[in-house]
Amino acid sequence: MLRIALIFFLMSVNALATPNIVVSIKPIHSIVSNITQGVTTPKLLIKDNQSPHHFHLKPSQMSLVGQADLLISAHPSIEEGIVKVLDNIDTQRKLYVVEKPTQQLNNKHEEHEHHGAHKEDYHIWLNINAIQKFSTRLTNKLIAIDIDNRLIYQSNLSVFNKKLDALKTQIKKQLLPYQNTPMVTYSNAFENFIQTNQLNTLAIVVNNHEQKPSVKNILNARKIIRSKNAQCLVSTIEITPKRVSNIIENLNMKHESIDIIGFKQTQGVSQYPALMQNIANAFEKCLK
Repeated sequence: MLRIALIFFLMSVNALATPNIVVSIKPIHSIVSNITQGVTTPKLLIKDNQSPHHFHLKPSQMSLVGQADLLISAHPSIEEGIVKVLDNIDTQRKLYVVEKPTQQLNNKHEEHEHHGAHKEDYHIWLNINAIQKFSTRLTNKLIAIDIDNRLIYQSNLSVFNKKLDALKTQIKKQLLPYQNTPMVTYSNAFENFIQTNQLNTLAIVVNNHEQKPSVKNILNARKIIRSKNAQCLVSTIEITPKRVSNIIENLNMKHESIDIIGFKQTQGVSQYPALMQNIANAFEKCLK
């Protein structure tokens, strides 16, 4: 009995010693879960159907953040709703998938500049190569705060990299026949995916999917669609049918509305690979 009690005591001590990890959005949570499985289960901060752009923490979620040994976020320009919270967390207790600019986002104007007017795409999880690099950085961070589980983290990284290599190969093979097919995107949200798979984007209607297109934006997009015979328009699911119809009305082209976060998917280790495959399937359907 004493031996059994001792085993349970050691197990409980080890469980208490493992890092408490909180992750902002579902795709990043899935990626982190692949590296931490067997050690700890990260907590998901922003739940289904909550926009990371317009998100405000409830008291229970503030408690999660306060107790976190490590808070992982894609980039402040993605999780705009928690920018101030992220800025107030000590550097050693947070990790960005995309390295944050040195300047702080101290006011709404700066937040708009980073997410609205700026053309850079921070939906980095749509680039599997970038996620593999982040996974290595994450593993090193976890080892630094939890050296006892170093071998598990390293083993998980190796297994995850192999899964991602296979996923990259599958998606590239799937989309290879459509690399020259002309297409248009509503916003720059797909830029990482498009560049990685060398797809042929003729135009981006607006800089980000929060932006409502002007008459000029719409006319320019329609002109390009006609002159270049674009066959496909992709948008994120936040874009209303009316905005899409204003662009493609009376034009012979397909449209796919794509969920790039995976709101309806079950969170966990399988969510990210399934999300990327779903996105690839949507592109193929639109370009086919």
